[in-house]
Amino acid sequence: MTVITGTIKNAAGELSNGMLTVKANKIYGYDGALIDGNERDFDVVDGVFTTTDIAPGPVKLIADCGNWRKTFEKVLPDQESIDFWELVESTLIYEPPVVSTVVQAKEDAQQAVVDAQNILDQVEAGAVPDDVVSRAKLAPEVRTELDGYITQAEATAVGNATYAPLDSPAFTGTPTGITKAHVGLGNVTNTSDADKPVSTAQQNALNAKLSIATAATSYQAAYAVDPAFGTGLVDAKAHIQAKLDACKNAGGGIVFLPPGTFLLNGSTGLIIGSNTKLIGSGRTSVLKPVYSSPTNYVIRSDYSVLTTHIVLRDFAIDRSGANVQHGILFRNCDGILVDGLHCFGTPSTVGGFINIGGFSAAPTVPPASEQCRNVRVVNCHMKGTDNFGIQFGGVVNGAIANNIAEDCYREVVGIEPGLGLVSENISVTGNNFGTGTTLVSGSTPTGVIVVTESSGGTIRNVAVSGNTVYGEAAIASDQNPGIVVIGSQNVSVTGNTCRKLNGPGISVGHVTYQSSYVTVVGNTVKDCNQGGNTTPNACGIRSRNAIKCLFSGNFVSGAAHNVALEETGSSGSNNVVGNYFLDNVNQTGTFGGNTTWSGNKVAASGSVDVYTSMSFIDGRNIGIGGGTGSQIGTSGSKMGFFGATPVARSSVTGSRGGNAALADLLTKLAALGLIVDSTSA
Repeated sequence: MTVITGTIKNAAGELSNGMLTVKANKIYGYDGALIDGNERDFDVVDGVFTTTDIAPGPVKLIADCGNWRKTFEKVLPDQESIDFWELVESTLIYEPPVVSTVVQAKEDAQQAVVDAQNILDQVEAGAVPDDVVSRAKLAPEVRTELDGYITQAEATAVGNATYAPLDSPAFTGTPTGITKAHVGLGNVTNTSDADKPVSTAQQNALNAKLSIATAATSYQAAYAVDPAFGTGLVDAKAHIQAKLDACKNAGGGIVFLPPGTFLLNGSTGLIIGSNTKLIGSGRTSVLKPVYSSPTNYVIRSDYSVLTTHIVLRDFAIDRSGANVQHGILFRNCDGILVDGLHCFGTPSTVGGFINIGGFSAAPTVPPASEQCRNVRVVNCHMKGTDNFGIQFGGVVNGAIANNIAEDCYREVVGIEPGLGLVSENISVTGNNFGTGTTLVSGSTPTGVIVVTESSGGTIRNVAVSGNTVYGEAAIASDQNPGIVVIGSQNVSVTGNTCRKLNGPGISVGHVTYQSSYVTVVGNTVKDCNQGGNTTPNACGIRSRNAIKCLFSGNFVSGAAHNVALEETGSSGSNNVVGNYFLDNVNQTGTFGGNTTWSGNKVAASGSVDVYTSMSFIDGRNIGIGGGTGSQIGTSGSKMGFFGATPVARSSVTGSRGGNAALADLLTKLAALGLIVDSTSA
């Protein structure tokens, strides 16, 4: 594109005002848009002008400045800009003047089109003036040919009367003679869906997609583990560690673990770095450590530095090899996703599947080097995890969701921050856990889902909701409960199902660690205490050294536990509201000081034992059965009414003196058990 600049003077040599008209193949506006018409006028002000971009090639320049007008036809060179006089004085001329000829031909053609369209419009309207064309002026053979046609108006009238309109036609009768070719469907047949061919366009689109069979191996090839190491016969640890290191050093990526069994020998496991994803192809991608000496991990982070953005997905860990304890240990991390892992095999040393964040009551490193943040463990499958399954120590912002455990025992989920650490904003949701049939050596019955401050850390805002916890078989004298909250605050236990546990279904508090502000709402506890325990381990829901807690809307039933909801230890000042206790051997609720009982329904035999006092909301009544009746107190009970000191049942003595009304009163008081009638006639 070339810009023309310069100055123009009139015949007297003065700087002039006027116009420069440029005609060329292409002329662009100041905004860069192409000018329609290939012609543009440019103002000449005080003799000075500048054009916009003009396509190189033939141009026609018409300078009109007052009494001075001149036309130039030149060849515009391809350069950034050119002076007007340098252009018009150049020897690059051409004969004949192409621009003038082309422009004139274009104008003539446009006018001819306009004239022809005007004639057609008039013919179609039936108004044909003599100065345009008339039948008399047509040649005879043309007139004869026209006689065989009807006018547009006549054709429209016939069409409207005979044919359906193109827009929304309405047909009557049965149309015949129409074939699939008429409607552009000549290739359609009655072939079944399974036998229909794929079009070329569809096949080309499918060919551009990644097949499921090869998708896994299409991860970053540079970090793919060699399948040759997956025979289960060779040590793959050094090879896999090299891939993990290369990925981390390159700034991150995916290390792909193909199907196979990959042995990890020696005395150490794998270390994963920041921005690294270790991804397998499901349960067939197996890491199996077989160590030469006791080793407490299969995969861990580098504890000495902050590690960020780790992903472990879709592979299995077999802990049945020699000298294996735990599976995965992470410390000092921010951003962890563990998704779709499988853990199986009983380890030689009591251990667990996943531990994130420190949980030691006597740590040897500063808490900051163990605290983790933003952690999710989801969709994992655990079998036989023994000591613990998924344990969060010091974790802030975490989720444990939609995991499955079978044949496990204690702390399938544990929220247990170590000394100086914090577990905060954690949800345990939608998991399905089954307890094992045998005890594991070294394990203690702390619970299946455990939220505890017993290691010295602090717990805030933990939600345990929508989980199913069940016992796979009864173990005599085993006290392992379902969901346990120990020494924690602001924990909610809602909408869970606990059934056939060997100990209580839900337990809040501990003899040593007091819990407060815990809500236990809308849970179902059924057939717990399969271990055949006695109080305080024989209840459906246990409040043990818990204060200011809410137990509401829970459903407790079954024939194994002898206490539906019980308060022991220093429990008290709790609210027990709107629960339903059904079908228990001995439907007993025992409550501590200042606990409020309201709106609960007891639908089986049993009693409510009150350790100190139990208050009833104003206006509430104590209902007495209308069938066989109900008893209040036993033979050795003491009672007092309206603030009176409770006393044992009194005996009334002396003579009735023949007073029939007095005799009747004494007889009826004695029948109620309020007195002993020792009077004489």
